[in-house]
Amino acid sequence: MNSSKRWIRHNVRFCIVVVSLLVVSTILIYAVLHQGLRIRLAYIDATRAMASHQALQLQMNYPVHKFAAQKLEITPRVDASVAVNGSSIVVQFHQKLRYSTTYTVTLHDIKSTHGGSFVGTVQYSFTTPSEHFYYIKRNEENTLGFYSMTSDKLIYAGGRYDKEVFQAPHIEEYIVFGKSIIAATSSSDHKTYKLKQISTQDGAAADIVTPRFDTIHKLRSAGDGTRYGFIGTTMSDKKLLQSNLYLCNTATHEKKVVKDPDGKPMQIYDWQYVLGGNAIVVSSNDTFFLIFITQEESTIQPLGQMAPLNGVSYDGQKILVTYLNKGREVIDIRSGKRTSLNDVTLQAYSPVLKFLRNSPGFVAEISPDIASGSRTAIARSMNAGYKLQTLHHTKSPDYTTYLDTSPNDQYVVIGQTNFAKSIKKTIIVDTQNGAVWRELDGDTVTWL
Repeated sequence: MNSSKRWIRHNVRFCIVVVSLLVVSTILIYAVLHQGLRIRLAYIDATRAMASHQALQLQMNYPVHKFAAQKLEITPRVDASVAVNGSSIVVQFHQKLRYSTTYTVTLHDIKSTHGGSFVGTVQYSFTTPSEHFYYIKRNEENTLGFYSMTSDKLIYAGGRYDKEVFQAPHIEEYIVFGKSIIAATSSSDHKTYKLKQISTQDGAAADIVTPRFDTIHKLRSAGDGTRYGFIGTTMSDKKLLQSNLYLCNTATHEKKVVKDPDGKPMQIYDWQYVLGGNAIVVSSNDTFFLIFITQEESTIQPLGQMAPLNGVSYDGQKILVTYLNKGREVIDIRSGKRTSLNDVTLQAYSPVLKFLRNSPGFVAEISPDIASGSRTAIARSMNAGYKLQTLHHTKSPDYTTYLDTSPNDQYVVIGQTNFAKSIKKTIIVDTQNGAVWRELDGDTVTWL
């Protein structure tokens, strides 16, 4: 009898536990099924978002219907588009982002395909890294009218302190190349030129094997971390200057000289990568040429009369050149169309001019006259003309000799020289308010 009662009590308790578990499971399943839309996973390479157009990838907990771009909100405002594929949402930024900025992406009233009943607003925030760049600190001491040259130093500026990465008697040029830096260096007497590959991790430097050159200059990178090039010059036995362009590929260990249609090394005086690194523009024998280099056989197209090459537009499709008799022209590489860029177009005389890197337009040094100094301005493309925004004033005896912008146009780099004292310095200005962000005792800034 007692055993029968115990058996009944045991089964009652067991049933209660089972029922409780079923109730809890039902509640959890209901909660999961009715928790609404949420982001399961999110990814963006924020470290590269200031130098290239990146995408934010969102993985939702349910598939969602496609929705209008008006339901996408980004703060601070950035031009972007959105694409939906099942539970995947991709927000493609059409602008490079600002350094040290928190961006919030909000998707308003999006609807799931799970029964068509889940409508919600989701939000995701991320922060871009702070400013990082390299520059060269020139160590020149003026003593009784003579210059005592110690070593140039390549400096990494990022975070709280600047750090020396590499030094050489002369650092002529350098490029940041993947996890390395490639620098063109020369001896104290400028008679020996070498290419050095420097690790960004520990500063270890190694020589890059090249033919012997009298000079190495015009060091350029394709931007993909594998291809770069430079011009090496030598004096022939007949005392004729040989100026040849060498293109290098670290992935295939290929190093080749650019040749003309007759198969001879081409005399090249200046050059740039264009069209996303798929082609180069070179100045050779009084003519500009467009050379497609990613094809099995390079094709060469003339672009017109040679002139000093002043830069490539942000989209890689236009070049800026200066003619002594015609002034500046912008040449569309694909169509060959030429647009005059004179003082009337820019509304002022500009001795120094550089393409913006993130939008149509230029950064320009405006010089009404020598006595009043000059001013640095952004010239943004507006319909048929340009709208000028003054950022900085330079007063004599300092002169602006170089201009550039950060990859996202957040900063303008102003290289200045005091010729009387042989002093060079660099001023970095914020383009939003014209405030001086940093002043460097050096030059040749390269952003990361």
